[in-house]
Amino acid sequence: MVDLHSLPEGSRPNQTVRNNGPENLVWERYKLRELAEGWPCYRDSCEWENLASIFHSDAYIYTTWTGRTHFQDFIAASKRGMDNGAFIMHRIHGSTTDINTNATRAVTKMKASITQRFDLNGVEVDAESDCRFCFFWDRDLTTGDWGARFVRHWYEKDKLIPVDPRKVPVLDDERLKTYPVGYRYLAYCQETVMGVKVKLDMPGHRREGSNCDEAQPICGRCLRLGRECEHPGRYQFLDEKLRFGLSSDLQYVKNEVERILHRKLSGWNGAEISTGLTVHRSPTALPEQSSLEQSLQQFPKPSLRGTSPLLISPSLREPEGLVFALTNALKIGSRGHQL
Repeated sequence: MVDLHSLPEGSRPNQTVRNNGPENLVWERYKLRELAEGWPCYRDSCEWENLASIFHSDAYIYTTWTGRTHFQDFIAASKRGMDNGAFIMHRIHGSTTDINTNATRAVTKMKASITQRFDLNGVEVDAESDCRFCFFWDRDLTTGDWGARFVRHWYEKDKLIPVDPRKVPVLDDERLKTYPVGYRYLAYCQETVMGVKVKLDMPGHRREGSNCDEAQPICGRCLRLGRECEHPGRYQFLDEKLRFGLSSDLQYVKNEVERILHRKLSGWNGAEISTGLTVHRSPTALPEQSSLEQSLQQFPKPSLRGTSPLLISPSLREPEGLVFALTNALKIGSRGHQL
């Protein structure tokens, strides 16, 4: 991509409906909008049962101060935070929904602002971050109810506003530089006041070249500049052999991914899968019709013998999806495979 005004190919889901469409899908999109807007409305008003009703029973979410967490753990952490003085509010600006024609899966993107009140050495301030809340919905075909399986925040830009314009806080400029632009002041204040360790790899606006985010393959900006990623801590670097790199926040599925990979790679000669999901050597006999075999039939074996690590920053969260992406990545034998 050479400009900032274009969307990458494949950024919109195929065979989905948005804007108008059949009446039944308009109704379903309305229900999803109500659910999405429930996050800030219910959370800010402490309606915890209503907030929980938005999610699938095994849903996970990401925030700057909790990282990846089960939604019930997020609710518990929110309660503790409020009791400890955290004052977080939200403003909703609008949303769009892409829904499949069977009305079984959908994605809602909601524009919102997160605003949190802090006291910085006696100076009250509001840190505000303009965000996109992305909800990935799945419908229970038995009950007909929708539930969010996964919620991810994109932090696009933020600012710090003194409550009293006559009092301005003094900030550490060097510390500020260590935080991503999209939530720099929010992160600074959360670590200073709440004593939490903020995640530094949350996705943000792609115009900010300093932010390595999961929307780009191994930080596409660093890759285009021909340099090592400036935030390598997100990945597993063990040696220079070809490897499947798993983003550190996906280690919770590592065992399941390894189990599936062992099964899929059972015909490999000298296959070895370790903490870094390393795969050495070339295959001899592969399972018939496997995606890995198809990849190797189409592309030469040297792609398996590169000296550069093959690192993948997946947006997929389920083991089977990760395995498909990992094996499919062999097609290019490249450090910059985009899922």
